[in-house]
Amino acid sequence: MNFLGTILVLFFLGISSGATPSSETIPVAEPLPTTAPAPADATTADLAMCITDSGAKFYGAYWCPHCADQKKLFGDAMQYIDYIECDAGGENAQPELCTSNNITSYPTWIFADGERLVGTQEIEVLASQAGCL
Repeated sequence: MNFLGTILVLFFLGISSGATPSSETIPVAEPLPTTAPAPADATTADLAMCITDSGAKFYGAYWCPHCADQKKLFGDAMQYIDYIECDAGGENAQPELCTSNNITSYPTWIFADGERLVGTQEIEVLASQAGCL
């Protein structure tokens, strides 16, 4: 008997043996997290309010992926952040404010003392710069 014949015989023997599929469950991967913002815990909300109370402002653009990352870090506490939309096509846009503050990169944080931080920042870094920690 040739190789192909052997394979066919084994195949048909497996079918005719009455073998049933295993009842063992196959693990299913957990779904990927959604892109919805994380709920704010008291600490994040408190830090966000303190950062804003200190006079810090977050300048960004609606299409900026790093700005989106920054917003996700704050989650629901983003509502407490003083955010300035720099693109005229964005919601509540204030491009003149961005121009007058020489905003050339997003995100840019400007603090009451004039200090600037550019790029996505950890909340603790922002809170420290704002004098909240």
